[in-house]
Amino acid sequence: MKKKISIIILLMITLALFTSCTGGSYTMTMGNLKGNSNYIEGNYNSFNGKYFSKVKLNDGDTVEYQTSINTDAGSMKLVLLDEKKNVLVNLESTGLIEIIEDGSYYFMAIGDHHKGSFKAEWSIK
Repeated sequence: MKKKISIIILLMITLALFTSCTGGSYTMTMGNLKGNSNYIEGNYNSFNGKYFSKVKLNDGDTVEYQTSINTDAGSMKLVLLDEKKNVLVNLESTGLIEIIEDGSYYFMAIGDHHKGSFKAEWSIK
């Protein structure tokens, strides 16, 4: 019985380590938002606010990203924030980012009455 409980606890810890946290503060009509440790995306009639994926990165990591934004109205920007919520880079099209400090980073979509869709994908090398 103890072995079974230990295995379950180990599996839960492993799952927690390999998943990212998504969230934000926003209002949205007729659409959806999705995300995990490798992407965030949304498609909607109206999005106002912020949506993010929190990812642990280490000094020396290289992050390769690709983004796309389709806009019918309003505005949308995609950014990478550091642990202190400072904007490190505006994520436009494609690029590489060199991480120089261990910590939690936020891939964030910021919409101002945006109608359309967005997607940001990244991989860590």
